[in-house]
Amino acid sequence: MKTVRIPNITFPSTANAIIATGLTPFITNTPFDLGVDLFGLKGKKRNWAVGDCACSLGSIECKEKPLIACYSFHARKVITTGEGGVLCTDDEETAEAAIELVGQGSHSGFEYSMRMSDINAVIGLAQLDFLDEILERRHEVAEWYNAYLPRDVDIYGQKNREINKNFNYQTMVVVLPLNLDLFDVHSKLNLDGIECNSGTYRLDEMPYYRKYLDLKAEFERFNYLALPIYHEIDEETVKTVCKKLRKHIASAKILVPNS
Repeated sequence: MKTVRIPNITFPSTANAIIATGLTPFITNTPFDLGVDLFGLKGKKRNWAVGDCACSLGSIECKEKPLIACYSFHARKVITTGEGGVLCTDDEETAEAAIELVGQGSHSGFEYSMRMSDINAVIGLAQLDFLDEILERRHEVAEWYNAYLPRDVDIYGQKNREINKNFNYQTMVVVLPLNLDLFDVHSKLNLDGIECNSGTYRLDEMPYYRKYLDLKAEFERFNYLALPIYHEIDEETVKTVCKKLRKHIASAKILVPNS
């Protein structure tokens, strides 16, 4: 059975889409050629055929552009339509094929389709007019986190705790020391009424996907924690989140490595 290589750090739908087509995901380490030959797209002379750009709206200076960029408008993205997303491409032939697939082979779009509803689309289009303002606001919130987070806690996407203006800060992910029990910190923040999550997904930690793992790969460990960030968050709330995080880091369980 044909296999498709995917990175370990990815959303489960990456593997699920491969399984749904009758292929087998092979979860391994990067770097490797991510230009999966879906529908012969690699013939378009792009190294990167389909890009998972779900979290990247508003980020700039991408070194290599995919033939198809997939954006998500889930509720926690920079702009939202509630659910759904879009495919973007500068290739007319690919766009024409996508239109047919979305409309179940029909160009009219009247038949049963997998399109975003018109109402949801209007909600998203209205927000696009304010994208620059939204990004500016997120950079402001990132500055607050910079000011109040413990100095030994890194922020993902930044270098030396300097705001990265090329980064959209869709998610405020902090990097905790590897010897801390992430679940312990996460649980205590939740008990304080602070919503947070693990920051990203590791397929090797999900039992269902372990049968697809590259048994020769050594997957990197990390302690990523996503803290609250949204348009209406204020500086006092950020300060409170950071104060609670500092407290729970100080009292967190220390993991003892296996001998």
